[in-house]
Amino acid sequence: METGIDSLQQQIEFHKRKRDKAKAEGNMELVSYYDKEVEALEQAKERKEKQLKR
Repeated sequence: METGIDSLQQQIEFHKRKRDKAKAEGNMELVSYYDKEVEALEQAKERKEKQLKR
């Protein structure tokens, strides 16, 4: 289960870097997409962490 959390964290960091690059390039549509992806991944990570605590 912890490897799943680590994997989600890596995906979050990857999407944040991609979002920052899109923001630097002025592609706000892509920034919006990555914001949604990051939020969804963070929620998934929180759910996994709660499951691990049980």
